[in-house]
Amino acid sequence: MSLARSEIIPTDAPWAPAGPRRLLRLWLPVTPLAALLTPLALIALPFLAPTLLRRGVSPWRAISGLGAVLLALSGTLIEVENARATIRIHIV
Repeated sequence: MSLARSEIIPTDAPWAPAGPRRLLRLWLPVTPLAALLTPLALIALPFLAPTLLRRGVSPWRAISGLGAVLLALSGTLIEVENARATIRIHIV
């Protein structure tokens, strides 16, 4: 092996994955998602309420804040790319 000759790998060369890529598209409506998570929040409320009250936060205000965050997710597009697959999640 000679040190005088070295191979140069171009950094701006176009790169394509070796095999076919799979595309997975998911559409998640916010309202059914919130309806599914509401019972879980109500089950967790008796366990979290003492902690919230010790910190001076109303449990009902915490629940309404969580609901506001879920409803604010509407229109969010999440894309995850891998060498073998692409996943796109659109929250409507």
